[in-house]
Amino acid sequence: MAGVEVSGDFEHRYPGRWSTTTETEGRFRIENLPASAKNIRVWLPTPPGRGTDWPWLADHAVEAKPGADDVVVKLERGVFVEGTLVDAQGRLTAGRIVALAEVPDGLPKELIPGRMLAGSWPVDPSNGRFAAGPVRPGVLRLVGRGSGSNADSDPVEIAAPAHDVRIALRSGVVLAVRAKGEGAPGAYVTFTPDDPTAPWGQGSLDGNGAASIGRLLDGPGHVVVRAKDGPGCAMRHIERASAGPVEIALERGLVISGRVSGLTDELVRQGAYVYLDRIGAPALSAFAKIDGEGRFTALALLPGTYEVRCGGGAPVSVEAGASDVVLVAR
Repeated sequence: MAGVEVSGDFEHRYPGRWSTTTETEGRFRIENLPASAKNIRVWLPTPPGRGTDWPWLADHAVEAKPGADDVVVKLERGVFVEGTLVDAQGRLTAGRIVALAEVPDGLPKELIPGRMLAGSWPVDPSNGRFAAGPVRPGVLRLVGRGSGSNADSDPVEIAAPAHDVRIALRSGVVLAVRAKGEGAPGAYVTFTPDDPTAPWGQGSLDGNGAASIGRLLDGPGHVVVRAKDGPGCAMRHIERASAGPVEIALERGLVISGRVSGLTDELVRQGAYVYLDRIGAPALSAFAKIDGEGRFTALALLPGTYEVRCGGGAPVSVEAGASDVVLVAR
């Protein structure tokens, strides 16, 4: 089995990923791993666009050590959930089918509030059909995603394998935002609905300080605006996403700063970053580059508690405004 992609990750001073392709008789070789790398995992991703022509799954991720030459990735036959995607008017439509999973502790919360993507498969634009898989038999939590004004479908739980499943998108609305203040042009805009199962959206302000975010449900939520390169930020709660345009003024946000120990010169040259995730609603994620002396400053933050981390090091919980945060790179 030649030409099949094999992927994995490993731990060093910071998490790393790798990818290679099988050669004759299915053999593969991972080059340039750090000698001290640990917890090396190997898996076989599903080739994109193969549909039911590729039913194979790797059994659970295999752990290996640097220098190993006898790693075996076993394949097993998976199953599919097949069906059609329709828009809010019941017409066949293109889009994607996404499988959702709960976010384990320690993973970024901004992927989807309370959830993360576990898989994503295209819908054939010619007939609206999809084949979600290959997956192991069991219950999948699926969401349909379309385009234009259609909002995500309600999450549905389907026991795989399954055939002739019909997933319907919902009527969506567009949120219009107008912002002013220092750093408004180009600022990031995020809408987080109060309902954790409802779709969220993001965009950026144009040169006139305006933005439109589509495919939302017409319910309450938080609008957050953060300057791309500056201290300005703002938050506003609205009762209806369609009741725009939402007028918002940027003000100087809070700052979290500190230093990171354990950095190598190589990491500093490559450009190491500190990542911040706000705990609770509304979700907010930010990052700050670490300078040559190991210091960082994150701007334009809302009040609240943040999990701050660097690479694979343990996260530290701090309040916005803290100026003496100490992190350890790993």
